[in-house]
Amino acid sequence: MIKHFYLETPLHLLMKLKWGINRFNECVEINEPGQQFFPAVYYAFDCGVTAWSMVDWVWKYHNSEIVKRFGPKRNDFAEWVRQSSDHLRICYQLATSAKHRGVDNFADHGLRTGVEWLPEEPFSAGSTAGSPMVRHRYYFSMDDSGTKRQVGEVLEGAYLFWCQELRIPPIVE
Repeated sequence: MIKHFYLETPLHLLMKLKWGINRFNECVEINEPGQQFFPAVYYAFDCGVTAWSMVDWVWKYHNSEIVKRFGPKRNDFAEWVRQSSDHLRICYQLATSAKHRGVDNFADHGLRTGVEWLPEEPFSAGSTAGSPMVRHRYYFSMDDSGTKRQVGEVLEGAYLFWCQELRIPPIVE
């Protein structure tokens, strides 16, 4: 039995993913950097989990088609997704680490995630009274075996992968 609130199909979950990506992007574009940190962390976390959860939803919803293509083992489909999309390979790491506080199976030791706290706009002559001496902005960083990636790029890439696989036109904003 399915237990959920309205979300019933992979399309519903895909729309949730796009909604979360849009919220993440809004957070990192806020002009007051201190207000963006935790909401952006939560949206990045949630979107990584949602993007990888699509594997299970697509597997169950389109089971007969997928079994013809990949065989009866869900893990074969999941492995194909990881190999077909670097973005979803990364989302697998994010989702599994989020759920289990680490990755045991298929751990990608070349992937590093972090948050950089960089100064911008130091206080200077002409700054408004009461302004902070230095403003900081948070950057969500990823190093994928030497390739620098932006979290938003990874999440959007995962979304576009699923749009292509499900033959659904992506929402462009």
